[in-house]
Amino acid sequence: MSIINLKSQTDFSGFYIVFDYDEGVGERGLGHLVEHLVCKNFEDLWSEYDSKKVRWNAYTSTSKIVFYMTGLDRYISYYKDDFLERVIGGLKADKDAFNKERKIVIEEYLDNFASPESAHYYNLGRFLFSDYGAIGSKADIDNFKYSNAVDFYEKYMGYPVRIINVSKNSPFGDGMGDLFGGAVQLRNPTNYKPVDFVYDKAAPFEKSPEFIKDDIICLSPPVDSGDMRLLRFLATMYSSGLTSPLMAILREEHNLCYSLSVNVMPVKETGFACFSLSTASANTPKVFELFHEITHSPQKHLTVKRFEDVMEMRQIQLEMHEIERYLNIRKYIDPVFSDDDLSGITLDEIMRVNEKYFCKSQWVRSVNLKIDKI
Repeated sequence: MSIINLKSQTDFSGFYIVFDYDEGVGERGLGHLVEHLVCKNFEDLWSEYDSKKVRWNAYTSTSKIVFYMTGLDRYISYYKDDFLERVIGGLKADKDAFNKERKIVIEEYLDNFASPESAHYYNLGRFLFSDYGAIGSKADIDNFKYSNAVDFYEKYMGYPVRIINVSKNSPFGDGMGDLFGGAVQLRNPTNYKPVDFVYDKAAPFEKSPEFIKDDIICLSPPVDSGDMRLLRFLATMYSSGLTSPLMAILREEHNLCYSLSVNVMPVKETGFACFSLSTASANTPKVFELFHEITHSPQKHLTVKRFEDVMEMRQIQLEMHEIERYLNIRKYIDPVFSDDDLSGITLDEIMRVNEKYFCKSQWVRSVNLKIDKI
């Protein structure tokens, strides 16, 4: 629960209003719909924001709803108090606007199942975690009533859990006058329960186009919070750039894929190491053979040179983030998934995390939603 003022090194500014939320059965997708509706609260300023090159938007993750504006400091300083008041000052959209916006949200929902790869990701989350993501469940969305949106807004969006202000000259609070009595009331963040695999056999899969390749998603067991930033660093060592071990061997040497990824998949506040790529069906056995060989040979692939290269990359990335701080505020919104803390990261710690999650843990493997363990 905090208001965070950050100094901008440039004349660009950013202002972020952060809410968290939780949805049960029958509510899945409601937060995302309410996010859309709240944007109607400042519809009369959309063209004015455009003329001043003020970039505004909102997004919903599995645990957060964030409204933000970025642009030149003089304009963000002028608009931000009013922007906040409009976001938390009540839901202005009426029933007609609700019904129209629900149709738009359904179109966005269907877009997420228009490609087999995206549908694989969302359907897998339903089965493994009973997690429907921000897009929710169409069956739930179809049955939302206007009163549901009003109730959700009043429960979660009257008070932010965090406000982040990035400005060169205008700390948040200056010149607020009578706005909220000169203060903003925040609420305590939600304490989410840890997430684990549930294998929900009753989860309804949405239909999608047929796969023309094997789409592969592999997930580790839940990552301990204390290991999260180490595992993210390890993921970069394995897969970032054409000289990374996985890219160099799977793509450049064996030509098995165009791209691949190792990262941390967030579900609420829990993370899972995730390896993913698409490849021709005939290549799949070789992909798993090489993935196992690489991750189980850390002395060969997680070298001092590779560690030092990634550390330098991350340090430069932090320097760039500081210069463009108005855009790079993830560590203040989702600190558990941030890459911005390099303290205590050593090659020995990376080796420990590799042994724990890649060598000694049983992963869940999904190939085109055919699920087993490796």
